[in-house]
Amino acid sequence: MKTRERHGVEGCSARVPPHARPVKTAARVAALGVALAVTASVRVASAQAGDVAAQSDEDAAIRQGVALRREGRDSDAVVVFQRAYDRWRSPRAAAQLGLCEQALGRWVLAERHVREALASASDPWVQRTRETLESALRVAEQHLATIEILGGNDGSELFIDGERVGQLPATRSLRVVIGALRLEARGTGIATIVRTVELAAGGVERVSLPVQTVSSATATTSTTGERRPRPATVIVGPRVPRALVVHPLVWAGSATVVAGAIATVVAFAVGSSIEGAYHRDCVQIASAPLSCDERFIREQGTLDALSATTGVGWGLVGLGAAVAGVGVGLMFVGRREEAPRVVFTGRGVTVSARF
Repeated sequence: MKTRERHGVEGCSARVPPHARPVKTAARVAALGVALAVTASVRVASAQAGDVAAQSDEDAAIRQGVALRREGRDSDAVVVFQRAYDRWRSPRAAAQLGLCEQALGRWVLAERHVREALASASDPWVQRTRETLESALRVAEQHLATIEILGGNDGSELFIDGERVGQLPATRSLRVVIGALRLEARGTGIATIVRTVELAAGGVERVSLPVQTVSSATATTSTTGERRPRPATVIVGPRVPRALVVHPLVWAGSATVVAGAIATVVAFAVGSSIEGAYHRDCVQIASAPLSCDERFIREQGTLDALSATTGVGWGLVGLGAAVAGVGVGLMFVGRREEAPRVVFTGRGVTVSARF
């Protein structure tokens, strides 16, 4: 009986009594929770280690760029900062890139990146350097103006002095460097539109572009079956007169005239004084003839030298006037405008002109 009972118990040992099941289930849940907690901790630690490594890499790149700038190698530094900015897009990388671009005279990019850095007002590095960044932004703004594009055909590409800067209709506002510049709107099947503007610091220029009818073909067929270019047109906007710049020859000529006039006046005044004194002492008062003769011989040499100086002075006046006249002529010749020149190419029409 005992053996049977033992065998009976052993045969039922795989069954778990109902009151024992919750205990084992709770143990399993606890073990699973511990495993999940450990896994999560490992993942958090790995993520934190990755963030630390990325921050270390960014710091190293920034330090490299700063070291290059201290050596006066801004062109090399901007490449390092650009790589750091493209990889991390951090406010610090944007600021360092903008400051380096400012040193290179790339005012549009400098303003964009410095302004981007300042937008991250909560960044600790930006908070520490805000005053420097705001000062750099003000300097950049002193070299920039704004062009607002009105009208134009959608899809037209915009160029400033030959460099592509955007496309309509997405681009309607352009930040540009101050001074005279050439704006072009180029599109397929339409004439190239050219505008010349001259902008002062902080200025805003609104440029209106006509909406053109898009041509389906850029060439026509002659009666002989040959393909020939369609007569092209160019639309050139109103020319904004440039400020009249004084030619250096005008300044040089004017200075020469002044120098010659001063020499002539001084020589004439000194000569008149000597002659007046001699006339008073030897003619009106009739001093001893011997002393007057010696004085005449001595002072005659001085008068001859003064006369020569007067001649040189008049020569300088004439030369200066001639040089200034040439400078004035060159000033107006330099302002002469050439007619737009249309060149046909295999892909369309190219328009070049000097304004």
